Order: sequence, then structure tokens, then C-alpha cells
Amino acid sequence: ALHAWFDFHLKGMDVETGPAVEAFLNGDEAVALNKVLDPESEEWGREVYVADAWRHPGADRVGIWPDATTGELLVGERPTESGSASFSNGANALLAHAANGKVTFTSDPLTEDTVFVGLPRMALDVSLTTGQITHLVATLYRVDAEGDRQPMNYCAIQPQLRFGVHDVAPVVPGERMRTYPTCFTMAHQVPAGQSLVLEISTRSPHHASFGGTDGRITVFTGPHATRSLLPEVPDAILHDDVPLRAS
Repeated sequence: ALHAWFDFHLKGMDVETGPAVEAFLNGDEAVALNKVLDPESEEWGREVYVADAWRHPGADRVGIWPDATTGELLVGERPTESGSASFSNGANALLAHAANGKVTFTSDPLTEDTVFVGLPRMALDVSLTTGQITHLVATLYRVDAEGDRQPMNYCAIQPQLRFGVHDVAPVVPGERMRTYPTCFTMAHQVPAGQSLVLEISTRSPHHASFGGTDGRITVFTGPHATRSLLPEVPDAILHDDVPLRAS
């Protein structure tokens, strides 16, 4: 399809360029980023989602809410109680599901195959015990029955820039803040039986960790607190290859 696009626009050839949107999806297996695979392996995935136009940011979003009172990640429903979970880079976290340097929330296994294509949105309610520069990173994984997990998306923010990159706002230690991390665009399928895991920390493969080792970060959860909206594609039709021409 990409070659056809160049032929059409640059060479002026009368060829079909295929759909306006083509999203190449992952395979069924959850494969770690550092695992070396044969490019021909089915674990890479071969299925393609196509559309006539990019999906509107507000279309068909499913909400996910972390619940600090249980350690669960609720899909399509809000927590009934408010709670919080804290973590530190230098001390053991307080809750069983809050490991040193991160806090993790896990959903029940999904009951049907689900496709996500588009730009997620996130609201993250947090407080910091330090006013130093800190990178907050929310990583969304899919996890299979064997416990293997694969990252689906990253959202990140530097809280001093919570009002915009041109408006540096000091962080008041201990004060609860509503932040809106910037997320990557995602194109992913999650087979039925796999779970979603939301991990909040100060680092990812794309983000370095800043700040002192004694800083503590608290994530607030509840019916109107931290949440993400994922761009679900209802009843997605997938193809084995890009359909350049109508059959």
C-alpha cells in the first residue's frame, strides 16, 4: 500500500492506493520487547485493520479505572470508593500491589477479542512529596494466561508542565493535582482471556527517571479520579493483508 501511495502521488500512476488508514496489529501471543523473533513468526501478527478515515478522538471509547482499594483495573465501570496507592524509588511501597518504584492494577480477563485503534486519553490524580522534576509514566500492558506481558501504550507527563510546556508551574509537595498525561497513538488487539495491566511509575523505555530517591508519589483513585479512555473499535473486521482493490 505504501508503494502504491508513492506511485500514485509521486509518479502520477493510475493505481489503487488502498484505504486511507491501515493499522498493522500484533499477534495473539504477548511478546516482550527484548525478545528476538523471526520476522516470519506468527507471533508478530499479520492482521490488518483498515478504515476510510482516522477515528474521531471521542468515538467509541471504553473507560478503565484503577482501584487502589483492591489493586484491580476496572474496565467499563468506576470504583465505588476512593483510595490511594503510593510508591517510592527508595523504600518499599505500602500496598501489596504497589511494588518498589511503581504501582500496578490488573483487570479481569477480557471476555471477547478487543481491538484498540486511535489516541487514548488519560487523567491522572497524583501528589508528590518533592517539588523536583519527576517524570510520571503510565504503561498499559496486555497479559496472557502464562503471565507474559506486552506493552500496548505509554502516557507520560512532567507535573511542572501540567498546564502546558510554556507554563512552568511549581509542584507543591503533598498537594493533590489533576494532570493529563500525553499518550502515544495505539493500534493493538487483545484476545479474549488476556488481561489489561496499568502500571504507573517514573520510567519507561522512552522516559528517564528524574528526582531524588526518597520522593514518594501517591496515585488517587475513585469514581471521579484517575482514569483512561481507550479507543475501542466495536465489531472490528480484520484482514490478512491490505485490501488494495475491492473484490
